[in-house]
Amino acid sequence: MVVMVVVVAAAEPISWTGNTKRGLSFQSENLPTDDSYASLYLTSNMTSTADLSMCVWVKVLHFKESSSYLLSYATSDLNNNEMNLAIKPSQLMIAIGGTYLHQKKTPLTYLPDVWYHICFVTSQQDSRGTFYLNGKKSTSFKLPKRDILLNGSLTLGQEADKVNGGYQAQQSFSGIITGFNMYSRQLRGEEVEALAGCEVEEVEGDLVGWRTAVWSVNGDVTQVDLSVEEYCTPERFRFTVFPQRRKYTVAHVFCTKLKTSLAVPKNSEENTALYDASVILVERCQPANHAFLYFWLGAYEMDNGIWTDAKGSRLNFTNFDDTTIKKSKNCSGFKVPPYTENWDQISCTSTYEFCMGCEEVEPTVLKMRGLCEQYLQSTYLRLEQHKGQMPAFRGFTKYYISFDGNHTWSLINMWSSEAVATYFTYESDLPLGRRDWRTTADFQLCDKPAGEKHLLSLSACYDHEYTCDEGTCINLTQRCDLRVDCPDNTDETGCDKLSRPPEYLHSLPPPGVELGPLSLNTSVTLKGFSQVDIRDMKLTVDFSIIITWFDLRLRYKNLKDLSDLNFIQPSLVWTPSLELVNADFPNTYKTAAVLTVVRQSPPEEDDPRLPAHDELYEGSKNPLRLNQKFNAPFSCTMDLRNFPFDNQHCSLLLRLTSARSDFLRWHKMTVDYPGEVLLTEYEVGKFSIDRQTIDEYSVARVKINFSRRYGYYLLSAYLPTVMLMIISYASLYCKRESRDLRVMMALTTLLVLYALYQQTL
Repeated sequence: MVVMVVVVAAAEPISWTGNTKRGLSFQSENLPTDDSYASLYLTSNMTSTADLSMCVWVKVLHFKESSSYLLSYATSDLNNNEMNLAIKPSQLMIAIGGTYLHQKKTPLTYLPDVWYHICFVTSQQDSRGTFYLNGKKSTSFKLPKRDILLNGSLTLGQEADKVNGGYQAQQSFSGIITGFNMYSRQLRGEEVEALAGCEVEEVEGDLVGWRTAVWSVNGDVTQVDLSVEEYCTPERFRFTVFPQRRKYTVAHVFCTKLKTSLAVPKNSEENTALYDASVILVERCQPANHAFLYFWLGAYEMDNGIWTDAKGSRLNFTNFDDTTIKKSKNCSGFKVPPYTENWDQISCTSTYEFCMGCEEVEPTVLKMRGLCEQYLQSTYLRLEQHKGQMPAFRGFTKYYISFDGNHTWSLINMWSSEAVATYFTYESDLPLGRRDWRTTADFQLCDKPAGEKHLLSLSACYDHEYTCDEGTCINLTQRCDLRVDCPDNTDETGCDKLSRPPEYLHSLPPPGVELGPLSLNTSVTLKGFSQVDIRDMKLTVDFSIIITWFDLRLRYKNLKDLSDLNFIQPSLVWTPSLELVNADFPNTYKTAAVLTVVRQSPPEEDDPRLPAHDELYEGSKNPLRLNQKFNAPFSCTMDLRNFPFDNQHCSLLLRLTSARSDFLRWHKMTVDYPGEVLLTEYEVGKFSIDRQTIDEYSVARVKINFSRRYGYYLLSAYLPTVMLMIISYASLYCKRESRDLRVMMALTTLLVLYALYQQTL
């Protein structure tokens, strides 16, 4: 397939040829506008192409709150989504022929100030589109069969809602683009990998060639000179120097808070870079009582002169000027000038304090919580080094945190060029952890007026971690687990499980999860039967009741698998009132009710608008559980006509009295008896529970069947009576002369029968 492309340029065209490597920089000052873009118009002797490949090198400087569009292609005002490519920290999004496709969402896949090689390849043969990231296949999609027209306008840095127009500031791009090429064929995987690794000379696209195309630019778009090494070689040694003196152990913990380690060069080039960045701080970092060192390094001596980094990996490079092994001096640092770039040994337990640098093992991203921002990327920041000064924090989107040298940190909105809050610290330390900031602009931060205190949290903690007040990260499972894990104990403070809305009324029952009355589930456990009184016709029962229900108005924090740890004060929420209808109330005893929450769902999605990362659970998914124990005599009408061969049927009536059955009702009910079945006089038979409505209130009826153990009476009363009667009757056969014997036998029998009956009663 041969395609001829004619490029029609507007005013102020940009073009280049030869071997120079250049790029286009968009919105370097991070001022969103709809007037910064580069464009060209494609015409071809072919109307469309079925196969298409598009590759580009891109470095984002700042993201927009929703999506930043690298390019868009419109063939008409109606068909303005023939091709769009947008980037956000979590994923790429592309539109091909009006069909939107999203790369699999992964947290923080794309970071500012990092070069990425992105390719998208479509194939008419298998109707699929494939993302390639840095030469590796990322995601593949099924595409509808549709050719791409070749007579539209192509725009870099904006998303067009019509041909060559309809741009929006919050969809614009801030960053650098180079090597943008479009091909009218499907690139093979090995070709993409070679392009991403700069292993071959970049092949110009036949639809759009980066070197030959003439772009018309508008607004804040400038040319920048780039070397191949700049965007093809990943940054392997990224460090930040901190101009504050700390002991070694404190410095090590400080870098750990930032998900970094103490910086240690791995070769002479890295050694030079770290020394050049730190030597300007010698006067500030060298203690008055130490003559040689001023800067901690992350090299640690394991044994016999073997030096390792923080992970224990052996170093192949050191720069000690004295190879003599010094006992008890297993740490290292830079020596002051004129010992340029030289290292020296020092004890890790030394009381000396030096400055240090933190090396990123992987790109460090910090999150600021409490900004009340709708979009998550607005809360992300990265460290930005300023030589000889305190580092700053540059946000992914609009925020910037800088130190003014007068003990004050300022939170700046780059889009409005004003400070919205400040934090004062006597120690001039980083504002890590949860801190009280003071607003400096009216209604710019969480709609608060100037001069108000506002709690913000800044840390490098991952999504599954909790930030202690002083900035240390612990696992979220350690939050409120009755064990202190934070150095400042703050993981065990503020551990109330309940989160109530201000308008919550605990006197009113909650609405039902579904339409209709609120459903309450109950589980009755019969512990035992203290007494079966046939004279007063009462059954005394030890039992416990567990009632569960959902309160849609509530939310809970940091729930644990063991529900006993999820205690809530019953007086703070609505709880059902229970009446034992047929119980003898003066003789009823009950324990205090215990109210807990049963965790049945995963936590809700994290809300970075809250300063503390507590796991939140919805009341509609996690039931409240009320547990209470009772001992009460219940009335039981007994039928004794067939004594001792009788069966008795007793009931326990449990009525919900908080509201009528129109609002509350028993739903799922169970009853259990784990005790002994054979009692002294009875055998416990079947038991069940059902729901009734009495006087417009929902009542649970627990039915218990008892069968009298007649063998007890046969052995203890009937059999002895028959035997005594036989003995008494036998006395009639005694001789008349033995009158005294007959009288004694009769009297003895009567006395024994009387004693037996007294014992039986």
